[in-house]
Amino acid sequence: MALAALLLAGGVAAQTSVDRAFVSVTLAPGTSLGERVGWLTQRRQLDVFLSLPPLFLDGTRLILAPTVTYGSRVLSVEGSGLRAEDASDYRLHHVQLGLSLIRPLPPKWLFILSTSASARSDFRDGFKPGEDLTWTGVALASYSLDAERSVKLNFGLVAVYPYDLLPVIPLVGLVYRKGPFIAEVGFPRVHLLRRLGEGLEAGITGSFERQTFHTSLSQARDALGAHYVQETTFRVGHALNVRLAGELWLNTSAGLIVANGFTLLDRERERIGGMDLGAAASPFARVDLSWRPAPRVPAAVCPAPPGDAMDGAASRLGEPRVR
Repeated sequence: MALAALLLAGGVAAQTSVDRAFVSVTLAPGTSLGERVGWLTQRRQLDVFLSLPPLFLDGTRLILAPTVTYGSRVLSVEGSGLRAEDASDYRLHHVQLGLSLIRPLPPKWLFILSTSASARSDFRDGFKPGEDLTWTGVALASYSLDAERSVKLNFGLVAVYPYDLLPVIPLVGLVYRKGPFIAEVGFPRVHLLRRLGEGLEAGITGSFERQTFHTSLSQARDALGAHYVQETTFRVGHALNVRLAGELWLNTSAGLIVANGFTLLDRERERIGGMDLGAAASPFARVDLSWRPAPRVPAAVCPAPPGDAMDGAASRLGEPRVR
C-alpha cells in the first residue's frame, strides 16, 4: 500500500516506501538563471504527504487506500525585468488526491491500480480545471522474491494526461530490505541506506523530478504566449535518519542539485524556443518528520490466529472492515 501511495505522490518524495506520512522542508541557496533572467536568490519547498486509513471491502480481498498530498515552493529572482510580485516570493502550489485499489495474491504477488488528480498552479486566477488539473493512472505488479517479502521486484505502467513528453511511462524497481541494508533502486528515485543500530540509518539518495505548473506570469504570457512553467530537477545527496520515538523518524539529507531547469510552455504545453533556463548546480538541505510503521510479517511466515483472513488483516492494521 505504501508503494502505491508513493507512486501517486508526484513530486513529493519520501525517503523510503515504508514512510506512510511525512512533512518535509527543503532549502537551497541562490543560483544563476543566466544573464537574461537574473539570479535565483532563494528556493524554499514544503511537502506534506498522508496515506489515509485503508478500507477493506467486505467479501473480497480488495483494499482501497486514499492519499492526500500538498506541496508549495517559493522562488525569488533578482536582476530581472519581472514585476515585483512575480520576482519576489513567487509561490507555486501542488495539491493531489489519490486512490489505490490493491489486490494481494498470496504468497508472492500484489497488484495495484491507482488514479490521482493533481492541481499544480500559482492559483492567482483561481482554480481552472482545464488548465490546472493533471490526471495520472498507475498499473503496478509487485513480486516477492523471498518468503519474508523483504526482496521485491516491481514493474508496471504510468499513464499521464495531459502529458509533456510521453503519455505512458514504464515503471521498474527493486526493493531490498534484509539485515542492515535498505535499497530501493528504480526510476525516478534511488535510496541506498544502512542501519547502524535500531534507530539510526545512513546512506545516499537520488531523485529525478519533473513538474509542470500553470502560471499567471502576465509579462511572459503577453510577450511569449507562456502559460506553464516546467521544472526539472535531479538531486543526489547523503542521508542520515534518526528514530525519535516509536514509529516517528527524523530524516535529513544534504547534497547537490546537479540539474535544475525551468522551461516555459505555451497553452498546448509545447516548449517555447529559447526559453530553457538552466540553473547552475547548487547545494540543498532537506529535513522531514515521517511516520514509518514497522513492516508487517506475512501470514506465511507468522500464521494468523483462526478466523476470517480479512478480519485478521483488518485487525492487524487497526481498521474496521467495510460492511
